[in-house]
Amino acid sequence: MSESKKKIRVEQRGRASVVRFAPLVEFSEQETSAIERELTTVLDVSDISALVINFTGVALISSHMLGVLVRLRNLARKRKIEVQLAELTEINLRLFQLTRLNNLFRIYTSEDEALAAAA
Repeated sequence: MSESKKKIRVEQRGRASVVRFAPLVEFSEQETSAIERELTTVLDVSDISALVINFTGVALISSHMLGVLVRLRNLARKRKIEVQLAELTEINLRLFQLTRLNNLFRIYTSEDEALAAAA
């Protein structure tokens, strides 16, 4: 996939990979399929113990993206990788609480806090 088509940026930080979304990414069904492939590749090629997904700039997480996150968490768990979420807006945090997905993920207010917990 060419760099201009990537929906995420990945940075290695110790034994964690940090994922950030491209500016103005939309979580349509088509977009989330591409994001899911990219995130799965991160799990496939990285020797990590944690995957921190930073939601800075993401106004609203779609139901499609929630499904991607659950599938990613299940795949990561089999590989003994913890998926951590950071920088959720108030509305996105409330969405996780209403769907009770906050029980599946560790959610942190900042990327640094998530990385410190992953260390």
